[in-house]
Amino acid sequence: MGQSLAGTQVLIFWFAICQVMHNAPELDKEVQMGKKEELVNSVLERAQESDGRKRLACVEAFELARQFKVEVIEIGRICNRHNIRISNCRLGCFA
Repeated sequence: MGQSLAGTQVLIFWFAICQVMHNAPELDKEVQMGKKEELVNSVLERAQESDGRKRLACVEAFELARQFKVEVIEIGRICNRHNIRISNCRLGCFA
């Protein structure tokens, strides 16, 4: 009977791990979505409006990417979706 009980405990433990692993991607997506919303809100807050256009300084874009641990291109995508122009480009590409 001791073996049977131990085997049952192992199965219950294994089932619990499988449930956690199966639900982990959903939990991760929720965390990512919350982080993404926070990032978008931060970009929108830092963007300055001038001449009827929203602009985000290049240095601000790099700072946000560093702060949120994302690639700078992600900041660029958010800016494109929200019609925010990059200004004061470090390379001189954007005015």
